Amino acid sequence: RVLHYQGEPHSAEAQELAWVKPQELSNWKLLPADGPIVTAIRFPPLMLVTPSPGKDRDEFLQALQQALKHGIELVQLRAPHLSTSEYADLARAAVGVCHRQGARVVLNAEPQVALSIGADGVHLNNARLLHSHTRPVPDDLIVGASVHDDNGIRRAIANQFDYLVLGPVR
Repeated sequence: RVLHYQGEPHSAEAQELAWVKPQELSNWKLLPADGPIVTAIRFPPLMLVTPSPGKDRDEFLQALQQALKHGIELVQLRAPHLSTSEYADLARAAVGVCHRQGARVVLNAEPQVALSIGADGVHLNNARLLHSHTRPVPDDLIVGASVHDDNGIRRAIANQFDYLVLGPVR
């Protein structure tokens, strides 16, 4: 990520050289080894992990909208206490709020829920990760996971996840 520079860049080995926005990198022919680098720089520097919503869904969505107005570009919707149907209803509303603000949202839920709602991807908790043997969504969607040890890290890397959230538990 280049934030400041001086002078003009020049190609040292006759390669084509251009300044492009991260979203435009998929339009360029790059080496396969550049794939993970492109994925990494296309991610925003921060991800909002939502707190569990209280009883007032509208208040939760208003708080989400305020966060997005302050520059949040990637949201993980986390609400482990909700039933599957309650979570799906909240997720539909949250995806709408995020997409209207130009932000992406990953659902901390079963991959099928994220696919059916039109989310930008899925975030697997550690339990879901440990039962995952392949990338659970198509390559054009985001997939990330919470990991707590080197076993989780290795599994996520082997399954070509886009990001990891590393945190100690117990």
